[in-house]
Amino acid sequence: MSRLTQRPRLLALAGLALAACAPGPGLRVERLDAPAPPGATAPALSAGNRGIVSLSWVEPRPPRGRRLRLAERDSLGWRRPRTIVELADADPARGPDPGVHAGPCGMYLADWREAAAAGAAGLWTAVSIDGGWTWTAPDAPTEGAERVAPVGVSTFPSFEGVGLVWLRAGGAGTELRAAVVGGDGRPVAAALLDAHACRCCPAAAVHAALGAVVAYRAEREADGRTSQDIVVRRRERQAWGPARVVHADGWAAPGCPGHGPALAARADTVVVVWRSASPGRVGVSLAWSFDAGEHFGAPITLGAGAGTRQPVVAFVGGSAVAAWEEAGAWRVARVPAGGQQAPAFELLPASAGVRRLTWVPDGAQVLAAWEEAAAGGVPQVALARLRLTEGARAWPGS
Repeated sequence: MSRLTQRPRLLALAGLALAACAPGPGLRVERLDAPAPPGATAPALSAGNRGIVSLSWVEPRPPRGRRLRLAERDSLGWRRPRTIVELADADPARGPDPGVHAGPCGMYLADWREAAAAGAAGLWTAVSIDGGWTWTAPDAPTEGAERVAPVGVSTFPSFEGVGLVWLRAGGAGTELRAAVVGGDGRPVAAALLDAHACRCCPAAAVHAALGAVVAYRAEREADGRTSQDIVVRRRERQAWGPARVVHADGWAAPGCPGHGPALAARADTVVVVWRSASPGRVGVSLAWSFDAGEHFGAPITLGAGAGTRQPVVAFVGGSAVAAWEEAGAWRVARVPAGGQQAPAFELLPASAGVRRLTWVPDGAQVLAAWEEAAAGGVPQVALARLRLTEGARAWPGS
């Protein structure tokens, strides 16, 4: 069993050293010092309702193993990182990245994989209700030694705690499952959302005005073909509503796509971004909902280039800011609510070798983190503040 940190550490981390650069007209990127050490991987940013941003990552644990760590940022800068869980597995390629997710009222949920019976990768979680200082004993929202699909989990805040969405690899197909983990660390409200989800495509989850919204790539058989369109389900009054297709792309991928949708929500407005390669819709698409995910409008195309990475999206001001990968490079664009996109800019070149991009709104800007290779091929976590402009005008609210 992995070992959880149980006692607080009270020192503060020194302030940030900044370096600014501008990859292209209309996009300002301000590089920041990250609290993660060289060799760290799997960065994940999260923002709770206290206005505090957190960054989690995985770093090597000598002589063999890894540890999941967390740092919070307040008005004075990054606080001292603390260890959440120590993992015996030293090989990050064996499964999805562990992560820490912010919930309501200073609550955090950590998730990781650990070997179970017959070599199955079991999903484990722990909860903190004091800002990440102490944690509950590990618990498993899965049933016994069930095999969890090799993709990351998604979470959403709930008045009951933190909602959790994951993929379970079954004999007849891959199931999309959900549960809510309360402050005592125990999962409740378990539900089967779909019995035929894409086995290698992460789901996305957010909290909108009426409750949780989950988007995922579903597999549906028709005319001898298996399509993999994006589907949305909503949770209202502790009950899950029916599955609704965002847009009938009809994409039948020759293999497993390896990427799912991205979601962002603000009150009744929900935006979803996804990648498709169907004959009528190639590239990255974005669609809006103005009734908390009940219906989505016609999608717009953000980029038509080929790519394999998961897109990201966030609300800043009255706009959605989306980033996606094309041929190894990452591009970013601002889309006003219900409108067409503004020009797209290159955020990170293909030469950066970015494996994963994560971001959260940061006032009138976006705080982004990603994993890149430093000198000698050693991985490191990069951190930057992004701002898109329209001529001399920045995002609304800046």
